[in-house]
Amino acid sequence: MRIVDAARYRSLVHVVGGVLGVLVVLDVVLRLAVGITPAALLRTSFHDPVNHERVAGRVSGVIADADRASPIAVIIGSSSAQDGFVAAELAAADPTHRRWLNLATTGSSFDELRYTFGPLFASELDADLLVIAIHPAWLAGRVVDDPAFDAILISSTAPRTSWLLFNRGRVNHLARSALADLREWLLLGQLGVPFDGVYPPTREPWRDPPRNDGAWNARFAQNQMETWRRKRWFEASWFARADEEVEAAAAVVAAAQHTAKRVVVVFMPESSTLRAAIPDEAEAAFRRALARLAAPPQVLDLRAAIPDELFKDHIHLGGRGAQVLSTMLPDRIAELAGRR
Repeated sequence: MRIVDAARYRSLVHVVGGVLGVLVVLDVVLRLAVGITPAALLRTSFHDPVNHERVAGRVSGVIADADRASPIAVIIGSSSAQDGFVAAELAAADPTHRRWLNLATTGSSFDELRYTFGPLFASELDADLLVIAIHPAWLAGRVVDDPAFDAILISSTAPRTSWLLFNRGRVNHLARSALADLREWLLLGQLGVPFDGVYPPTREPWRDPPRNDGAWNARFAQNQMETWRRKRWFEASWFARADEEVEAAAAVVAAAQHTAKRVVVVFMPESSTLRAAIPDEAEAAFRRALARLAAPPQVLDLRAAIPDELFKDHIHLGGRGAQVLSTMLPDRIAELAGRR
């Protein structure tokens, strides 16, 4: 198969994204020029290309690692998984002697996970195990339409007259997620470009990002609960409207199953306050996503596994909490395998 220079196609993606960005800027400038402050419709999925490229570089670096002999276990998820798991502790506790790669980064929706970890799903990494570390409350959906919450970003005294701002979540999805999918399909699947030709490898792909092991932050924790209330995490009826996120969750799990020999979904630890506030309908919505799959993966529920005193807020663990969780996870996954 003919090898194609990936740089040519990367430039095309940048041009299309740049044009869309210019349109958004022009829309805002024109609205402000005539005295209208466009109100923001906050969406929880911003499709951060920095996280996308960071994941891609680490995956590329692991694929290129000539010294890799042990099977690989991969973790994907948001910042609670990034803070909650320590690769060295996981490897030391793993009875199957896997090498652990924690790719978790920031995010708070399944749609965002699908975009962020797209390079992993398109790669030939072939992991032995892939852990999807999540919070069921994400199934509340990505759209938040609350004037008080919008006001956190932009004063919303004027009507929503800017189509591009009102629909910027969809624009982001098209400009980044859809184009990223197309780029990977074309370069990797159709033109035979090597993975490291599309995504240059990171020098030290196995190294975990720096941790922030602070103590309990009461103010931040209070702000978290208010933010999640605005996002409807605590309203049972809201999860019935989660069709977009249910579809995205099913897509993430299905893609993971094509990337690893075994997939396990882990419900991440949450404080007792947060667990008490989230309705059972959140988990039920996630179960609806799994029901769409021909062979749903096993689910390991660790929401109550860590005592409150080891959290630094309602979902992020301090250093001791991360050590406890990391030591616990491999054995709990091994127990799940025994119950198959």
